[in-house]
Amino acid sequence: MKAVIPHQNLNSRQKKTIIEANQKLYKRSSKKEKTIILNELESITGYSRKYIIYLLNVHNRVIKRIEH
Repeated sequence: MKAVIPHQNLNSRQKKTIIEANQKLYKRSSKKEKTIILNELESITGYSRKYIIYLLNVHNRVIKRIEH
């Protein structure tokens, strides 16, 4: 099982879109599959594993960045 990830340079909005696209897949995956998904998302986005886990576990909330 592989996460849906395009291989290219990504901006933060694109990274968040990829995370959101993989939320349902992550939720219904086994522990072994989750490890694979996290590894792939970590290598593509450059985000830390804990941050990716946090983003994947956000339920139906809009992921926003507060701009100053």
